Amino acid sequence: MLALAMASLVLVSQSGCGRADHWPLPPPPSEEVRSNLGRIVVRTDDDALAASALAPAISGACSAAGCGVLMGLSFGLGASAAMFGSLRGTGGGGSAGAFIFAIVFLFFAAISAALITLGLVGGALWGLSKTPSGKVLEEARQKIEQSVRDSGLSRRIGRRVVDWAARDTDVLVASWSPGTPVDTYLDISGPCLTMTGPFRFDGPLRLLSEVRVRLVSARDGSVLHAFSLGHVGRERTFEQWAEGNGAAVVDEQGDANRFAERILEEIFLLDVLPPAEPPPASRARP
Repeated sequence: MLALAMASLVLVSQSGCGRADHWPLPPPPSEEVRSNLGRIVVRTDDDALAASALAPAISGACSAAGCGVLMGLSFGLGASAAMFGSLRGTGGGGSAGAFIFAIVFLFFAAISAALITLGLVGGALWGLSKTPSGKVLEEARQKIEQSVRDSGLSRRIGRRVVDWAARDTDVLVASWSPGTPVDTYLDISGPCLTMTGPFRFDGPLRLLSEVRVRLVSARDGSVLHAFSLGHVGRERTFEQWAEGNGAAVVDEQGDANRFAERILEEIFLLDVLPPAEPPPASRARP
């Protein structure tokens, strides 16, 4: 269990994608930045990290173990109370009676301690038995990650950005290829996947999908602008997310068209503002 917890912490720290279910955007690129973008080349990277699904699974295991401990403790204390309740009326008859009461009390105390310990250990083991094993978690992680990589979300986003930029803007935007002249790189990576859920071993997990976008100067490698876009998926149990070949995760990672649309809106300010209402007509003077 300790090894699994350490592995989860390492994987989550590598992904860096644990966040709330909203993605606040920074201010859009300034006019100066946008006027100096020049020729933009789109680069994509499939950064599919579903490993943070381990975190809620481990917290669920701890929750299940805690529930089992409480159940076992309740059993042990109840049995102890019943035994000590039977001591009422024992101890009469002078010193001999007091000696017998002391012996019986110590015996019951030992039995009570054993019952409480057995309840604690047994309850914890029962709770942990209700959670997926480390092997099952790792197999699910590998399967989900491969399925997400095969879906190529960032590549599909990149193609749509290139096509729609040619249609809706005057900026030169092209896909990356060796030898392509470039002034600014538009890097699109993702999705970065996170599963969050309640502290219950059988609770639903919600899938959060994040796509990261950066404008990088080809001249000196400086980051001109960066932001993240996200999609909040449905809730399913761990078994439902992990079943089959991970298709449930692929279906909930977000729509490539919507991501591409929002990227263009953020960088090139393509939001169409509603027309201003005409000022009220001034009253004619007599």
